[in-house]
Amino acid sequence: MKGTITGHVTHVGQTRQVTDTFKVRKFILEVADGNYTQTVALQCTQDKTLLLDTIKVGQEVWASYNIRGKAYTNKDGEPDAFVSLDAWKIETKAPVVEASKQDFDDVPF
Repeated sequence: MKGTITGHVTHVGQTRQVTDTFKVRKFILEVADGNYTQTVALQCTQDKTLLLDTIKVGQEVWASYNIRGKAYTNKDGEPDAFVSLDAWKIETKAPVVEASKQDFDDVPF
């Protein structure tokens, strides 16, 4: 399953080599949701960890992600699952610059 999300970056983690062949890097977004702000953790894996090299805390970003999940048995012997949001594209949103009145004072008409 795929999705997109827009939010402000509050944390960018370091790349973590989980095994010889798998690496992961997490980042956290604050996302406006009506009257409430949601905190959402996403991750980049393998070569996509490089996407976070230019992302800074405080930036507003737009991310495309895949929802991944895996079933397991928890410590109580109950079936459970974990879910991760694997980002595969991250774009920074350009800051909105408002035109001021003085920008139009030198217009010749």
